[in-house]
Amino acid sequence: MDTPPPQKANPDVTIVITTYQRPKLLRKAVANLISQDFTHWELLIVDDESKDTTPEVIAELVGSDPRIRGIRQRNQGHVVGRATAMFEASPSSRFLLFHDDDDWLFPGALGKLVSLAEEHPDAPAVHGIALSVDPEGNIEPAPDRHPGYLRRGFKSPTWVASVAPEAPETLSTLLVWCAIQTPGQVLVRRSCFDAVGGFDTTLPVSEDWDLYLRLARLAPIPRMLDPVIHRLVHPGNMTRRGAFMRQGEMVRRKFVRDPTLNRSERTMAALGGLAAAGETLHWALDSLRSGRPIEAVRQLTRALRRIWVGLGYLPHLLAPPLPRRVQ
Repeated sequence: MDTPPPQKANPDVTIVITTYQRPKLLRKAVANLISQDFTHWELLIVDDESKDTTPEVIAELVGSDPRIRGIRQRNQGHVVGRATAMFEASPSSRFLLFHDDDDWLFPGALGKLVSLAEEHPDAPAVHGIALSVDPEGNIEPAPDRHPGYLRRGFKSPTWVASVAPEAPETLSTLLVWCAIQTPGQVLVRRSCFDAVGGFDTTLPVSEDWDLYLRLARLAPIPRMLDPVIHRLVHPGNMTRRGAFMRQGEMVRRKFVRDPTLNRSERTMAALGGLAAAGETLHWALDSLRSGRPIEAVRQLTRALRRIWVGLGYLPHLLAPPLPRRVQ
């Protein structure tokens, strides 16, 4: 391995990777980080009590690059792992990148994200596009038809319409559908991460969506249309499991009950479940037109389930706003 480039005493970016028994994928993810032209980072690898060769691989990586540190925790999952890493993060880092062990960055992606964040000093986070890739290296679908590229959002608290590809993520888009597919495509401003309380470790999945919703209440999250990360789609992906979407509704249930929401935010949160059902119907129709009837049936089933779940949020439309606190 090449000698790492000279480092600043204090890193600008803290990168966190949580991993469990995927040493080959972990090596690839770290190799792509090391090859980035932006070098002022630290990497914290959290091993979720792997029983295979992962601890040895992490020790080797730590010994090969002074920017890398290893943390081992008892098996508690990736959400707790990310929170654990934040206790070890350098106090100097201005930005955070939460990277899955089965994804890998495009060349130059980290530098592009940092530059975008510096162009938008008031933004709580910035992000680029993630492209799904299968184990054989095939990217599907084409970038301009990718679910993370095409989005819709609330144009008013009761009206959903298409959103320009270059438009930032806002509460109005995130409450319809979280088009941010993997946390490694998002660079989070650390001060804002701290301001909203970080990750909710009680959530089993979709803790990143929950974080983005809270960040978007601070300010829009700018995006660039450049691909920044490969998202590997394989049988081990949590997002491939049907239970993921059902568990993800915990985030919407949590958000819609937030007593600090104003009337507009509460309306969008309550109607967001039905809006998501509508997007899933669009997905089903697109699959049918593309000659994928099995996928169309699968998405139609999800859409019907989402309609039923979405109807359950409607009573929140009648919830009174939180009374203003008298100073």
